[in-house]
Amino acid sequence: MALQAVGYILLAGVMFGSVSVISRFMLGQFNPVSYVSTRFLLSALVILAFYLFKIKGRTWPKSKTLIIRSVLYGVIVDTLEVVLYIAALQYISAGLAATLNSVFPVVTVIMAFFFLPNEHITWKTGLGVMLGLAGVILIVALGETGLQFSGESKLVGYLLLAGSGLIYSMGGIYARKFMTEFDTFDVVAFRIFGAAAVTTLMKFILDPNGIHQVTQTGVVLITASALIYVVGFQLQFYILKRFGVSNQAMVSYILPIVSSVLGMLFLSEIITAGMAVGMGFIIGGLIVVNSRGKNAMTA
Repeated sequence: MALQAVGYILLAGVMFGSVSVISRFMLGQFNPVSYVSTRFLLSALVILAFYLFKIKGRTWPKSKTLIIRSVLYGVIVDTLEVVLYIAALQYISAGLAATLNSVFPVVTVIMAFFFLPNEHITWKTGLGVMLGLAGVILIVALGETGLQFSGESKLVGYLLLAGSGLIYSMGGIYARKFMTEFDTFDVVAFRIFGAAAVTTLMKFILDPNGIHQVTQTGVVLITASALIYVVGFQLQFYILKRFGVSNQAMVSYILPIVSSVLGMLFLSEIITAGMAVGMGFIIGGLIVVNSRGKNAMTA
């Protein structure tokens, strides 16, 4: 069980980390809002095909509660979290944003303690999350760009980032408490439908000319990112259901590792010794959280 949890978390981190790297390339061909809306729309079309053609026996869910809760989650959490994070990057550096964002798995664990009585938060959970936090800080601080605590870091950027992180944490708590009874595929499907609807509306209102000349490579990459989102969201929700909200939150710790490794492979970036130590801290944190004994993640 412990090794299985670590494997799922690493896989989810690789998926979402890959999407982040793809986004670096795509933002030259799309404005941020248009990119996010197009990605959600393509993901929604993939999901819709499963229902329309009954792939793997999929049929439209009958539960109105599932549909309402999932759509609201997609509209509020999946959409607003991304929009606020992108907006924050206009005011603070990406390195600083990544570091501050890594605080929120800690916030999630604390919130779970108060709002999810079935999540038994143990010393292993606390130690593992703090090791992961230390690892992220090391990776970002010792990377090539480093942390940039310059005058560009304005209060509005901090507030936007705090809003994004809190929405992510509260969304995890809400989903664990009110949505784990439902089928994973159906929940993710209607989350994506909700996010696609609201981001498409935002695109036409706020960014009608946000799609520039898209290359053939760009079409392939954004399609790939949409497919990864479909699978990644399902894997992330499965982690939430099976292993708890704290483990689901720790997926975010894997993103700097993936970004660093992919940057080394495709962008000729360097992984320093300090960054390698940070990666070790993160993996160590995952292992501690999921080590044998009374697990903090049992439902």
